[in-house]
Amino acid sequence: MRPYQNVSLRTICVVSTLLIVGEIGSAAAQSPKTAIPASVSIKNDALTRSGFEHYYDADYDRATEDFEKVLAAHPDAPAAVNHLLSAVMFGELSRVGALDTSLYANNSFLDQKREFVLDAQVKQRIQDLETKALQLAEDRLKNDPSDIQALYARGVTRSMQSTYTGLVQKA
Repeated sequence: MRPYQNVSLRTICVVSTLLIVGEIGSAAAQSPKTAIPASVSIKNDALTRSGFEHYYDADYDRATEDFEKVLAAHPDAPAAVNHLLSAVMFGELSRVGALDTSLYANNSFLDQKREFVLDAQVKQRIQDLETKALQLAEDRLKNDPSDIQALYARGVTRSMQSTYTGLVQKA
């Protein structure tokens, strides 16, 4: 038996979320009087925490609602777009059965003919969110090529694109 066969859906969501959230601990450890850039502070606000609690519980609809509010409050933060992107994308992947871990118990999922058909509107929303997150990160990087938060956000978006490409497009 391979060790990854016992991995639960919750574990997969937690690991993917760790990629998305980044370094919450280091940002949370800062004093409230310390100036925290907007892209970091959204990771510690109540709505973001609530959104991730719902996300961890695979309650993607409620996570999406919270992350939409976070994005409305921080429309220029690529991290906020990535949070919403993850909830929307994993919610749809869950709906179509793509997160069923038994599908990935061995490498046969790569050559299975099973297709996951996403709702056209949700598919378009995922693509729009990917585009928006990349654009926001690139805009920040034009101003400061060393912007670690923007580099990280761009990497997260590309990771989400790879997940989508691998699971949905099987490319």
